[in-house]
Amino acid sequence: MATRIAASPKKTLVDHIRVLARPLNSVPSSITAAVPGQFAAFEEKHEPAPTGPSPPIDLSDPGRLFASVPTTRLIHSVANLHAAAVDPLVDLGIKVMTSRLVTGTGPARDIVIGAVKRTFYKHFCGGEDTVEAAETVRQLNEAGLRGMLDYAVEDAEDNPSCDQNLEAFLQTVASTKTLPQGCVSFVIVKITAICPISLLQRVADLLRWQKKNPEFHLPWKHYSYPILSDSTPVYHTPAEPEPLTPQEEANLLLAQERLRRIGKKCEEYNIPLCIDAEYTAVQPAIDYF
Repeated sequence: MATRIAASPKKTLVDHIRVLARPLNSVPSSITAAVPGQFAAFEEKHEPAPTGPSPPIDLSDPGRLFASVPTTRLIHSVANLHAAAVDPLVDLGIKVMTSRLVTGTGPARDIVIGAVKRTFYKHFCGGEDTVEAAETVRQLNEAGLRGMLDYAVEDAEDNPSCDQNLEAFLQTVASTKTLPQGCVSFVIVKITAICPISLLQRVADLLRWQKKNPEFHLPWKHYSYPILSDSTPVYHTPAEPEPLTPQEEANLLLAQERLRRIGKKCEEYNIPLCIDAEYTAVQPAIDYF
C-alpha cells in the first residue's frame, strides 16, 4: 500500500533522498561481466498524450514523485544508498564478490548471493532475464513511468563472448514486443560488450595518437565526424602505439557489424537505441563506433 507522503507538511523520508545523491564507488568491470544476464530498469517520466504542451517535471516535490512507492520500499532504498556510500563497506563487498565464497560452490555462496539479491541487486537491477525485466517495466508503466532496458554486461574478452552478448541484446529488443506500447524509452547498449575490450583500448590509443599527430595514418579508419577535441585526455596514450594487425582490423569490422545488427533490430521494433558512454580510457573508440 502506497503512502501519500506529500500530505505531511513536515520533512519526510523522501526529502532526505536527495542528500544521498553523491558519486558512488564503481564496481570493477570484471564483476559485472562475471554475472551476465542482469537487466537494469531506470525510471523516467511518461510522455503525456499529445493534447498540448506538457508541464515540466517538478523535481522539488519529492512527495508527488514518490507518492506511488510504498514507505517500506523507500526505507529499503535509503538503506541501500547509505550502505553504498560507505567506502569501506563497498571495498569489503568487492572482495567478497570476487572471493571463493562466490566463485566457488557450497552453502556460503548461496547465503552471500541471497543477501545481495535481496539488497543491492533488488535496488539496482530490474531482473535476471527478459521476463523479470519486462515485469519491472510493466510496474513502472502502471506508475506512469517509462523504463530503459539495459543488458548489464560489459568488458567482453573475445569474439565468442561478444557474439553471445549480441544475442542477448537482440533478445532484449525483441522482448519489448510483449510490453505496452511506449513504456520503453530506450534500449541501452554497451560497446564493451560487443567488441573485445583489448581491441577497444588499442583503437582508443591509436585515435588519441592521431589527435596528437594529425599526419599519423590509420588505414582502417573511415570518415567520421570529429570525435576528439582539444580537451580530450590524450595523456592516456603517452607513446606511439603499434598499428592494428590484420586480425584486429577484422575483429573491428565484426564488432561494427554487431552494432549494426542491434540498430537494425531497434529499427524493426521502433525502439530508440542509446549507447552507454562507459569510461574515458576507451571513449574515443566508443565514439568512433
